[in-house]
Amino acid sequence: MMLMDDDGETYLPNGDTFSPVLDSGKVYTIHGTLVNQSIHAVVPAPEGRIAQANNFQQIALMPQKKRDQTINNIISACRGMNDNLSMLYSGTRTVCLMESLSVLASCGTDVPLVTEQMPANKFHRLKNPHSFRASIYQLIAAISDAFRVSNTCMGTIRAALSDIPNNFSDIIEMLAAQNESDLETIQDTFTSITTSADKCIQMAAQAEKPLDHVLQIIDELCHASAGAKGVNEKTKLELQKLMEQMAIAKKAKEEETKRVEQDRVESMRKVEQARNEYWNQLKKDAPPPKVVKSSFFSGLIEIERVDDSALRAYQQKTVQFKDEFEREHRYEEDLKRSLEQHHRELTDFMCKLKNMDTTSADLASIVSLLQEGIALLSRIRSEWMMLYNFFEKVKIVLNEYLLKSITNFKKFAQKEKVEYMLREALKTVCLCVQISNAADVYTMIMDRQVIPELSKVGKELALTEHEAKVVLQCITKFIDFPSLRAF
Repeated sequence: MMLMDDDGETYLPNGDTFSPVLDSGKVYTIHGTLVNQSIHAVVPAPEGRIAQANNFQQIALMPQKKRDQTINNIISACRGMNDNLSMLYSGTRTVCLMESLSVLASCGTDVPLVTEQMPANKFHRLKNPHSFRASIYQLIAAISDAFRVSNTCMGTIRAALSDIPNNFSDIIEMLAAQNESDLETIQDTFTSITTSADKCIQMAAQAEKPLDHVLQIIDELCHASAGAKGVNEKTKLELQKLMEQMAIAKKAKEEETKRVEQDRVESMRKVEQARNEYWNQLKKDAPPPKVVKSSFFSGLIEIERVDDSALRAYQQKTVQFKDEFEREHRYEEDLKRSLEQHHRELTDFMCKLKNMDTTSADLASIVSLLQEGIALLSRIRSEWMMLYNFFEKVKIVLNEYLLKSITNFKKFAQKEKVEYMLREALKTVCLCVQISNAADVYTMIMDRQVIPELSKVGKELALTEHEAKVVLQCITKFIDFPSLRAF
């Protein structure tokens, strides 16, 4: 015969006493044989009496080896969930990344995500795909909602699990007492246990829904950003080719303008020369007509006639100078208008090239923004998957282990398989402890590190471009975002 206390310590008979010595006020269970009967008894220590227990009181005893083995099995079963506890700081990293993403979205012009390949009607998650900034705000809101829902659900799970160990203890005590009046209470207590377990499973599923919704938004946002980035890269290349063509045309126009300027200078010289000749001709006095006398028949007949050939020659030369002046003047005016047209076209070329250069810079900024946005979204997705996997592990522990142990406990209790029933009770209590610890860590991180920061995330979307770039420079000092340095 031997005695065993609640801690699993064994006490062997040593004459009239036990070794080690029994403590006053402590409960011991007898394990052994007396009068050819297998008995398990409780020892009230003050008087040192040994009171024989009924058959169901053996549930108060579980060998230390089996108990330790059961506990180790539960720890192994929960290892996946416990390993993911170290990943819960993905929540804080997600908040930091979201802050960086919202600052990034405020740098430069807002980018539409709608393209020919991805029209607006193909978006199923993003409410405003015409705005990258609005889509980022939607993602921030979804992440905030997911954090709050999951935190509430984990708090509910922790509260639901808190009474299960005590409920099992109550059931075990009532089974040990074997009072028929306790049967209804036992059934009600067990119903409370199953209700709590079902509540936990319901909360785990409820917490997972917004987490999954966030993943869907991230995936669609990444897909749309990648498509918009490709379109803008293509547009940028096409614009660069057009800029090269425009540069060649501008150079040809400059050469042509230079030639026209030279022709106009020469024409202006000729106009001035023609003007001077014309005015000099006008300043000359017109030669008067001459009277020429002619005699015939030895002077018998004399005829007088007017000779105006000099006047006509003068007038003809004057008209010639005038025509030359007007012709050169018209040619100079034509060159002037042509030169003005060339200057206008050249100015237009320069403005277009400047606009193209600005557009090219904007496209480069857009491409860089989308590229870094995709990188940030990928990192957010990676962190979010860790949170998602944590809840997947919680669901597995709840569904495959906790609920199964509770069901097995009831089954073995009905069949009076006391040893197995006790094992399932211990497993359930251990699982409650494991899950409650995980819930404690999760809610602690959410309450201290994540929830307080959520109200701050998103305000960066209201920053001006200059303010956003200043904040972004501060962020890049602490976090390595290579492409952000381009802004």
